[in-house]
Amino acid sequence: MIQGLVTGGNSQLAKAFKRLAPADYVYASREELDINDQEQVDAWFEKTNPRFLINCAAFTNVDGAEDDPIKAFEVNAHGVEKLAKACTQYNTILVHISTDYVFDGTKGDSYREQDYPNPINEYGKSKLSGEEAVHSYCKQHYIVRTSWLYSQDEGNFLHMIRNTSQDLLNIVDNQIGCPTSTDALARYILWLLDYGRASFGTYHFSSSDSCSWYAFAKACKQKLNLPVEIEPTDHFPTKATRPAFSVLNTAKVASLGYEVPDLEGVLDEVCKSILKPTEVELRIDGTAHQFEVQGSFNTGVDEVIYDESRNPIRNADWKDRGYASLAIMDEDRLQSLQEQVLQHVQRALAAAGVASPLMDLSQYHRVVDDATHAQVISILRETTATDLNLDLKEVARTLGTELCVDLTDHIEQLGESYVQIRISRPRSLDINPPHRDAYLDYWKNIVNVWMPIAGCNAGSILPVAPGSHHWNEKDIKRTQARAAYINGNRYHVPCILSHQDQSLNLVRPTIVDGQALVFTPYLIHGAAINENADATRVALELRFAQDEA
Repeated sequence: MIQGLVTGGNSQLAKAFKRLAPADYVYASREELDINDQEQVDAWFEKTNPRFLINCAAFTNVDGAEDDPIKAFEVNAHGVEKLAKACTQYNTILVHISTDYVFDGTKGDSYREQDYPNPINEYGKSKLSGEEAVHSYCKQHYIVRTSWLYSQDEGNFLHMIRNTSQDLLNIVDNQIGCPTSTDALARYILWLLDYGRASFGTYHFSSSDSCSWYAFAKACKQKLNLPVEIEPTDHFPTKATRPAFSVLNTAKVASLGYEVPDLEGVLDEVCKSILKPTEVELRIDGTAHQFEVQGSFNTGVDEVIYDESRNPIRNADWKDRGYASLAIMDEDRLQSLQEQVLQHVQRALAAAGVASPLMDLSQYHRVVDDATHAQVISILRETTATDLNLDLKEVARTLGTELCVDLTDHIEQLGESYVQIRISRPRSLDINPPHRDAYLDYWKNIVNVWMPIAGCNAGSILPVAPGSHHWNEKDIKRTQARAAYINGNRYHVPCILSHQDQSLNLVRPTIVDGQALVFTPYLIHGAAINENADATRVALELRFAQDEA
């Protein structure tokens, strides 16, 4: 017998139990235990015979439940019924997590456990059906209704605010509820099970304070010091109707002697956890490097996302390695391009107020401070091929001939050709984190090109992890957001921490004049730390898509 079995083992609430529960708790992910599969449920109970079962498995996509109510009911009701029956058979105490959305929000006051449920969307109906199954098939149960869950882990409202790329968010101000930390909820449930004297039945647990989504977003912005502007709105179209006022009354929990936490203190705790950095170590050509990353790290699903059949490098003899150094322009074109990049950076420096002339790109670091560098990089983000007098169609033809595929410089999803100037000052963290670009479907037919311009040598060339495009996501630990924070700077890619719990080992390919580093965006790359003592590294980053016209 084990102490506790937690279903939905990769959910954000289960992750809170992993942080807080005793070591003799076991976690079953959706891939390991489908609660609607009777054979799997029986097998897990026979194997573990748990004293407690905490059901964190749920279909939680409120709008998705409107599109697929059958799926919502399969998980939230029929699967719960199977768990309830198994708990009775094995004399297991069931803790089932439910929601404020079992109420219609018209009461005008906080909801008590005995108030009549009346869900107004398919998600709420499926969760209420799950509660009824628990009542019918398992006498030893605690149904814990909660609301507006958030956590230090990705995949909730708090991180949506944190990771947005928008300058302005309009957030509804006419839905009132109680934001609840998953850690606070997990602590209460563990206390409830340890307390042992609470009657079986239904309990409401949330923070002791209520607010609107708009007010909660403002609090998140303030705690995390985010640059996004947040404005209230009374209309945000969704498929599912939400209850306007779903505040849960937690007096029953308080009557047990448990102190219900306030929103301010718990949100502060969660935000401090998010801002607490993790030290990342990786090796580049055998040399260890460290930097700090904010955010929680998790492994992915059991999937290799690289699809060789659609990738432009599929015909290359280096396809298994994932990268190669290839000649894509002659000496005269390269020299002309280097001159054009220098002139374009000179214009950006002038726009940023730098009076000192720059005649050598590798000495860029001598004419800028951190603030000016940030201005210059912001200006250079708008660079186009025209600014550099760069014929991308010619580059696409040359590279396409090398790869035996037809390439185009136009990437539909980006809406334009892609040109980025990458500048890394000596001994600085002017870097992207180690990452894959390819977490969106349109990357499947794209190839990356990294073109050295100045200061590029064995101590500054872009590092890569050979063969990493074949790695399974379940073996990769990374930040779940598309934005990683390194030493306080935000980047619009996830940071990859490790592979099979081992630090990353990257290499810097050898590139000679006229060559560029060509690689699949599924290859892990980045952390291009410039180890030069007195030379700025400048490179161009280009992307080309397979022409499927």
